[in-house]
Amino acid sequence: MNKTTISIHNFFLTVCLTLFTVLLSAQNPILKGYADPHLKIWNGRMYISVGKDKSPEIKEFSMPYWSIFSSSDLLNWKPETNIDPMDTYLGPGYNACWVSDISENSGKYYFYFSNGGKATGALVAEKPEGPYMDVLKKPFIPEEFSVNHEYDLTLFRDDDGKQYSTLSSLRNYKRSKVSQIRRSV
Repeated sequence: MNKTTISIHNFFLTVCLTLFTVLLSAQNPILKGYADPHLKIWNGRMYISVGKDKSPEIKEFSMPYWSIFSSSDLLNWKPETNIDPMDTYLGPGYNACWVSDISENSGKYYFYFSNGGKATGALVAEKPEGPYMDVLKKPFIPEEFSVNHEYDLTLFRDDDGKQYSTLSSLRNYKRSKVSQIRRSV
């Protein structure tokens, strides 16, 4: 094989990998029609929280509710619950159900959600599949908290048991905040 053949082969491989990556990133490969999945594992079962994308053809984010699915094998997903913004402080007619994530702390499960990058809400349940209740009746992180309008909350527990959250900024994608969660809602 000469250098030209190797270069053409490498170019072709790069183009194929790029196209494959673009096609995969264009949609949620696990649950079609849902966006921004976060996966957690409790008691050997996987739980994924997502926002329902009304239609991929709509240019704006039109996301009327959040959903939780569970699986024991990553292939078969059982719908556990839908969370309607009407059952939260947001009320009826809300259509910006962006990223959500679930965390466990002291035997309770917390469903955190972004309401269109304006504020972050929190719901509480006894089980990861719900039902979830809005015990605060207001945002957990209000819009006034930051001028950057953080959203896309992601939660994780470190090996030492401490819990952390990360928030991305709607106005500045290069900035994220990492905070330790010191107590439950």
